[in-house]
Amino acid sequence: MTGVADVSSEIIIPDAFRLNAYRVLRLPVSASATDMHKAAARMRQAEPGVFKTSAMDIPELGSVSRGDADIRAAVGRLASPVHRIADRLFWFCELAVPAKGQDVLIAMDPAGHDSALRALFDAMQGRLDDAGLAAWVKALRDWHRVVTDDDYWFLALLHEDQGGFALVATTQEAVAVRANAVRLAAEPLILAARAALAAGDGDTVQRVRAALLSLTNTGKWAMEAIEEHTETTGTTRTTGTTRTAVEIDPSMFRYVYVFGPRR
Repeated sequence: MTGVADVSSEIIIPDAFRLNAYRVLRLPVSASATDMHKAAARMRQAEPGVFKTSAMDIPELGSVSRGDADIRAAVGRLASPVHRIADRLFWFCELAVPAKGQDVLIAMDPAGHDSALRALFDAMQGRLDDAGLAAWVKALRDWHRVVTDDDYWFLALLHEDQGGFALVATTQEAVAVRANAVRLAAEPLILAARAALAAGDGDTVQRVRAALLSLTNTGKWAMEAIEEHTETTGTTRTTGTTRTAVEIDPSMFRYVYVFGPRR
């Protein structure tokens, strides 16, 4: 489009991915409070450059700063139950697959979370052309399958209860993260659509809208994102405020009985 900035290759990586506390501390999501403090101490004591960004950190998400302030911020996030559940959602059960460990990996990740997360990270590296958006649609559908699978949440809450953290997430807090899990994963795509809209790149906006329409069966978030873009372009909705929908999935409450009463 003449005179319009080309934003079709620009994907903004939100802080939820870049500054993930497990990523900063280079820990798997099964790490306990003790593991967290040991990792923080090792990084503080290490010579500069020892913990530089490596393949283990998924460098495509951006470089990882591990200064004292970054380490303190990561420890602070993992001390917060809600932040810990969200950061656990967007990092790996296993940082690296063991040489003979396919069976081990399946046992630690029965819902296939890690492969779905890697597909999301791969989609972030693509363009907003037809092929790139097809990758996004597939990745988000796979992600939806994972985050609606009770096996994933059973394991996540097991890590929560066995982690030795001072505060343990409530079932309600886990439900809220679960309800927004696909919307959070789609944030880079939604931000890219906003950037395209601001740049007047109507072709990209329409392609993203079409992709979002194909994802409406993964939750209300997709239609809300479409409506947000429609509002911005001047179409009037019946209400002037953006809705935030949190669907309570009754199946989550079975964890109260699995683990006993939670605070």
